[in-house]
Amino acid sequence: MNRAGARPRICVLIPVGKMFDEVYVAVEASTRELGAECERVAAEFSEQSALTRAQAQIADTSIVIADITARNPNVLYQIGYAHALRKPVLLLTQHGEDLPFDRAEHRIVIYAGSIAALKEELRINLRNMLAPASESGRAKQGTPEAAANGQMAAPVPSTARERFFSIFGDIMQAHGQQHYGTVRLENENTFVVGNQDFSLALVEDLVRRARGLGIRLKLL
Repeated sequence: MNRAGARPRICVLIPVGKMFDEVYVAVEASTRELGAECERVAAEFSEQSALTRAQAQIADTSIVIADITARNPNVLYQIGYAHALRKPVLLLTQHGEDLPFDRAEHRIVIYAGSIAALKEELRINLRNMLAPASESGRAKQGTPEAAANGQMAAPVPSTARERFFSIFGDIMQAHGQQHYGTVRLENENTFVVGNQDFSLALVEDLVRRARGLGIRLKLL
């Protein structure tokens, strides 16, 4: 367990390889930007000592980030261990078909080989996961009661993903749809939504609202 007052610790479970080295660099940069410590856990543990060390790292972490691209068996084992310890886990994968879990039950980032997209999604997800429980009251800001008490209004969405869901989130919820792919702004009025598997009915509703607001949607 992390010591009180210490910086949050994040361990990263990723396979060996140049591609995954780049993923780790992106994760490390994002975690340090948010004031957390980052540590890579060995994905190969043919010896008991290596396995014991990996388990200790997972047990002593605040958050686990795991790349399940290609379903590396050792990484999947480590994820199972983290789940058994009830650790918050953020899953990364290049391809949606690599997901062995129900998307609706886990935090998942599908980055399609784009390190830039991965960094953006990491910042959003980790910021939410690292937010202390004491900040939960911020959700009340921006309500009529908060305004009456002179409290600060709800913050304006700052990222493309936050802006997208501030505009279309209710439609997504009405269709019971979650999106774990990328969202970026091509320009001020054009959203580019990647790795989407939306139903036709949902797409029609999204496009209808976008037209009414003078917004363009590009669904990749």
